[in-house]
Amino acid sequence: MKTNSILALRAPSLRMKAIALSAALVSVFGDIAAKEFDLPDFGRSANAGVSELDEYYYGLSVLRQMRNAGVLVEDPQVDEYLRTLGTRLAEASSAPDQNFTFVLLNDENFNAFAVPGGLIAVHTGLLMRAGNESELAAVLAHEAAHVTQKHTVRALERAKKASLPVMLGTLAVVAAAAASKNNSNGYDRRNPESIDPIEAALIGGSALMQQLQINFTRDNEFEADRIGIQTLKKAGFDITAMSGMFARMQSTFRSSGGSQVPQYLQTHPISVTRIAEAKSRAAQLLDQPVVQRDIVFQLMRERVRVIKSSDATLLKRYYLDAISARGASSAPINYGFALASARAGDINRAKELAALLPDTTELKLVRALLSAEIEVNAKNQPAWRAQFAKLMKNYPKHRVVGASYAQALIDLGTQRDAVSALAILRELVTAFDSDPALFEALGRAYQLSGDEIRAGEAYARATALRGALEDALSQLNMIAQGPSLTYYERARIDAQVAELTPIVLEIKRRDGTANQRNLRSSFRNDAGQTAPNSRAW
Repeated sequence: MKTNSILALRAPSLRMKAIALSAALVSVFGDIAAKEFDLPDFGRSANAGVSELDEYYYGLSVLRQMRNAGVLVEDPQVDEYLRTLGTRLAEASSAPDQNFTFVLLNDENFNAFAVPGGLIAVHTGLLMRAGNESELAAVLAHEAAHVTQKHTVRALERAKKASLPVMLGTLAVVAAAAASKNNSNGYDRRNPESIDPIEAALIGGSALMQQLQINFTRDNEFEADRIGIQTLKKAGFDITAMSGMFARMQSTFRSSGGSQVPQYLQTHPISVTRIAEAKSRAAQLLDQPVVQRDIVFQLMRERVRVIKSSDATLLKRYYLDAISARGASSAPINYGFALASARAGDINRAKELAALLPDTTELKLVRALLSAEIEVNAKNQPAWRAQFAKLMKNYPKHRVVGASYAQALIDLGTQRDAVSALAILRELVTAFDSDPALFEALGRAYQLSGDEIRAGEAYARATALRGALEDALSQLNMIAQGPSLTYYERARIDAQVAELTPIVLEIKRRDGTANQRNLRSSFRNDAGQTAPNSRAW
């Protein structure tokens, strides 16, 4: 009876293990299957003709889904800083023609990742922990190497190939072991050292999955390190920063007592050998001057700190403590505190702190934008208008200057100002036609100027760029039903509806539901051809 009692306890336990492993493996494969539903099919393998267009749409779909979920830090100055830094690295990469998009993910984890098509996402947690700009650049260069070497594409294909066979094979062994156990006495349950065949199958399948991932990752990581360091060197960054960043990640892990593994270490395992090799490569390449922009990096990091904070009192305390510890000469602290003070309405303190920033060529634009931002928060019309007029003269067609000025005109100006904002924004959306924030501002400017039709079109474009194509199509259809449309307005909207309709129908066909509101990026019609002009959406 004792044996039966043990069996009664062990059998459900084994079944639960089998179910748990099956669920884990199905989850892995199911997630991939879901991604295949949502994203372009990369075909048979990464070496079998995956087109750049497929990769582009893959990255585009992920970007739009992140925008739709509202998980990105979207600030013109931060965006421009990342774009400038990323462009510098991209031009020095092994594939300078590769299209890259760099975004900041509002997440405290120490992580970054690359997506086929050149999308590279940096978590705010990594940005805040990087010791200097070169360390941040080292991570971006490493991730860019994953893209240029097609590691990201191959990883998806490898996962597709490995997950299902391993899952099915494991379950088959479990079933065979269970049948064998029921028909023989090969397994001695009274011997605690005896290996249960079902447990062995489960452990083996789990270990095989992990080993497949580990082997694949190690090869890619070493190659990405090697190419990333070469990119850092060519771009003029400190090439010792890569090993420094690795050491910082390991230090973060050790300081948590090993209880909290940074997400980056989970997907990018770091070993002593890898750190040593990074140091060795750097030592061999140390023959080029380093061009640092650490002051701009540090200021933008403080800008992100302020943007992310939802507690003005706690933020103020942080900066007061920082000034007490480091002194009033810290430009990043003064910048962050000035920005936080302006947003909290403490305009006098904001101006005092802003005046302490170094008057250097490198910080000329940052200082001017901060002063204008302070006056906008103070709602001091003559001051912010004069400052933006000067900025527009000195930096014509500059994305950050134009977007900031247009937003001030929309938020604080008159109907005539809205018309002025339109002139700025129309030019910007032509040059930066994938920025939903610009189209949202454009829609508001049209609305304030009295052009509801154009406003609706701009909002629909912003909605599409944020990943909700079906919602965008609905908005356009509603506008098309208006009785007062002119012939040209109707023709223009009908053309946009015609462009979006086959894409949304394909989304519904592949997803199987009429209520899909997230972006699905197959962007192919039934003939397998790219939808006309779908890139614009």
